[in-house]
Amino acid sequence: MKINILSKAKRRDGGALVLTSIILVVVGSVLASCLLATQGEYSTVARSQTWNTSVVLTEAGVEDALAFMNKYAGDVTRVPDWSTAASAQQDGWTVNGNIYTMHRVVDAKLGYYDVSIDNTISNAPVVTCVGTTSSSASSAAYQPPFMLAAAGITGFSAAPASRTVQVRATYSALFPGAITTKKNIDLNGNNIRVDSFDSTITNYSTWVTNWAFGVYSSAKARANGDVATDSSLVGAISVGQANIYGHLDTGPGGTATVGNNGYVGPLPQSGSGIQPGYVKNDMNVVFPDVVLPTGASAWQYVPANNIITNSGNYTIFGIYDNLTINAPNVVLYVSGNINMSGSETLTVTTNASKVTIYVAGPSVSLTGQATINNQMQNAHYLGIYGLPSLTSINFGGNAAFSGTIYAPQADFSFGGGGNDHYDYVGSLIANSCKLNGNARFHYDESLRVNGPGLGYIPASWQELTTK
Repeated sequence: MKINILSKAKRRDGGALVLTSIILVVVGSVLASCLLATQGEYSTVARSQTWNTSVVLTEAGVEDALAFMNKYAGDVTRVPDWSTAASAQQDGWTVNGNIYTMHRVVDAKLGYYDVSIDNTISNAPVVTCVGTTSSSASSAAYQPPFMLAAAGITGFSAAPASRTVQVRATYSALFPGAITTKKNIDLNGNNIRVDSFDSTITNYSTWVTNWAFGVYSSAKARANGDVATDSSLVGAISVGQANIYGHLDTGPGGTATVGNNGYVGPLPQSGSGIQPGYVKNDMNVVFPDVVLPTGASAWQYVPANNIITNSGNYTIFGIYDNLTINAPNVVLYVSGNINMSGSETLTVTTNASKVTIYVAGPSVSLTGQATINNQMQNAHYLGIYGLPSLTSINFGGNAAFSGTIYAPQADFSFGGGGNDHYDYVGSLIANSCKLNGNARFHYDESLRVNGPGLGYIPASWQELTTK
């Protein structure tokens, strides 16, 4: 019997082959595991990128909606006009009642968004937007690099992703308080009163059923007659002996002073001085210039009898005599001054639902018994806007005014002597303000909600669960 005995060298070669095979199996297993882990990680990253892309689309839709709502920002008389049917059509929005919708494809390979604006509450519109990535973006954008593809990692197709965001906007009111100025406010004299009421709430005004709103009543007055200035000077607001039922606000570093018998605080009044929590110094605002509507100089002239009975746009060189506006939706361009005295009156009748007056001359002056008054005593019905060339507004004698004035370059004074009672119902924005004598200033709080505005700003931002 012949037995072949392997040499030591051959035995070593066989062992090496076995060991090599084992190593290859282990390395192959590790490599396969790595490749599977890489593909899993790649898939996770792809899903994450698709998810992130959808929120970019959503944010783009929200910005689109805010831009549409603020298309007239800067034109203080037209800010709410974005919601008209003509405005929506001009910008490609679809309107159904108070709901405005837009479907916009950002890019065929990226995706699209569907955004809506619910304007049921006009001073607090709600924007809802759903951003969705396209199927082509999810399948084509995530192909693996060449080396990974050669190693067996296939492309990943992420399902289209959608994310929903809801933004509640708030109306930035043009008239946020009773008196707002760029520079100093001087309330010099006795018996000056600044307070507030709300013409839309029965408890805070004397209700007039036929008009469906209320008028000022001292018995229902409130303490939101805020007085503010952008000035940062010491003594930027001088209260003197006045009674301010509301808050004071100055620019950073600015201060307010009060006389021995002056009062700033809530109603009913208790004591004197500035009450705790009723003064601050964080005022920081921008007062945009008034812009005259295009073509105003070519508007039709006011009738020779100074009585406007038809709606429309009118122009007049100046107002120096009685003028009656007896029609709704009238816009008047005064290229010169308003200078009235004696018993002359600029009257806005009960038929005039909205009157807007642009003044280009350097002066508005009422003396004696002269008045600019709307018979409904509602500040929403009359607005005076001073172009940058208007630098002085003086209400004296027994002057009375119901409405709003926006004239950021004009120095405003209001008051007189004796025991007469002077009333300004509405709100004022001016360069500076001086009240004296027996001036009484009554702010209509509804101007914060329904009055002219500067635009719409986000008040809250919430991501919703996408169905």
